[in-house]
Amino acid sequence: LLAGVAAKVDPPFDIPMYVRGTVRGDWAAAPENLMSEESDNVLAVTIPLEPGDFEFKVADAGWTGPTNCGADTDPTPVIPGVVFTGQCDALSQNLLLSIGAAGDYKFTFNVTNPDAPTFLVALQDDDGGGGQPPTEPDNSTVIRIYGVDVLNPGAEPALLETIEGLGRV
Repeated sequence: LLAGVAAKVDPPFDIPMYVRGTVRGDWAAAPENLMSEESDNVLAVTIPLEPGDFEFKVADAGWTGPTNCGADTDPTPVIPGVVFTGQCDALSQNLLLSIGAAGDYKFTFNVTNPDAPTFLVALQDDDGGGGQPPTEPDNSTVIRIYGVDVLNPGAEPALLETIEGLGRV
């Protein structure tokens, strides 16, 4: 259990969990990468990043199998702002993160369903509202269109266009 915090995260994730990788600390379980409980079964930490490519996982200090969380193939791209469903076991592989703009990035790890944990890495806006993005009305729509060059092995998905409006798709 995390010291001084009410039990909100179910086992086996009720131990200190870290973002580990090239994002900061060279894969160490560094104190500044310790995730904190944000809500029931949701952990998060904000890490300043410069543009570049990074690899990471979420794990405890000892890389214990059930809390060694990543992807099924190495490395698997995670697109900033897009939820990725991963896995937690001794065979989990690295996640690849490509950052285009410097800033503070919030790493959110949701284990509400421990068999399908999700990762979200999102740039935090300086909107004066505590770092949270503005709330969208229920009838708003945001469509993000991504493309990948299939003729270029190893090409990363790229955001082509964002369409915002009101209504439903």
